Amino acid sequence: LDDRFYGIGGFLKLFPEKVKNLTIEEVNDAIRKHLQYKNMKIVMITQDAESLKNDLVGNKISPMKYATPKPRSVLQEDKEIESYPLEIPAENVQIIRIDDMLSPQ
Repeated sequence: LDDRFYGIGGFLKLFPEKVKNLTIEEVNDAIRKHLQYKNMKIVMITQDAESLKNDLVGNKISPMKYATPKPRSVLQEDKEIESYPLEIPAENVQIIRIDDMLSPQ
């Protein structure tokens, strides 16, 4: 994000300080207000799109993997998240070639 492009120069310098002071409640309120999962469009780039689609639609368990050790609390939360049902209808998942995704419409 180039804050100068949007005419808000200096924002990126203030951002770390602002984020540091956010409470979990404030973050959750912002998520509830601004992110509606029914209206989200997510792009994923993968070599095996059909397999990814099947995993998403089939609610396949997706364990987290880390390159470095994590606290027990994080790993416990990951256990809950890895099997959280997404309930994504197959008709809502489209496989599009990257060339078609990036070409002007």
